[in-house]
Amino acid sequence: MPAFLAVSPLLVVFLLLVLYRWPAKKTMPVALAVTVVVAAFYWRIPAATIASLANRYNTTGIKKRRDHARLSNL
Repeated sequence: MPAFLAVSPLLVVFLLLVLYRWPAKKTMPVALAVTVVVAAFYWRIPAATIASLANRYNTTGIKKRRDHARLSNL
């Protein structure tokens, strides 16, 4: 069961992108939601931890830039 839950976000991405031909713009937020639900309810990760990680990373998994103010002065 834990292995299936760990792979479930990847399965959602596969199903929506490949089989249903959804665009990635719609698929990745769904995969993020599945990941959050599994993390919160199965692994019991605190909501504050999930929220801080969701704030730090966008839905593509790329870390947001923290130095955008410094770069805007160039």
